[in-house]
Formats: sequence, structure tokens, C-alpha cells
Amino acid sequence: MFCFDLRPVNEIEPWTGADGLCLSWFGLSAGWYFIDAAGHHLLEYAAGTECVSYQVARLHEDVVEMLPDVLDAIPEPLVAR
Repeated sequence: MFCFDLRPVNEIEPWTGADGLCLSWFGLSAGWYFIDAAGHHLLEYAAGTECVSYQVARLHEDVVEMLPDVLDAIPEPLVAR
């Protein structure tokens, strides 16, 4: 299960771009996340403490990109082993 929390909007600082300050949907997804796998927290730096502090949209992009590969069926000879 993917677990996340977004930062409050008033705590998100705009980035400096070529045209000055800007804030996109990606920047607004700033927060914290980890993956809960049967009670084990993946992507934590230390058990029960800090998890990834970054744009939650990045986790979504990574999962969408790898989804076709992880949904491929396991080859039958490998299943038999």
C-alpha cells in the first residue's frame, strides 16, 4: 500500500524559474511517502522514523512507468522452480 501525506500549501515554497517564482502541480505535490508491505515500511531511512520527503507525484510517475514490466506474467519455467 502506498502511504503519503502532502505538505500544507502555505509551507510549499515556489521555485525560481526563468520568469521569476513559479509553482506547478508537481511542486504542489510536496510531501512524504513510503510503501507499506505487510507491515514493513519500504523507503524509510530508519525503522519508524523518516520516510521520503519529496514530491508525491514522483512516486506516481515511477510506478506508472514500471507498471507494464511488473505486470508481465512470470515465465512458466521460472514458476516451476
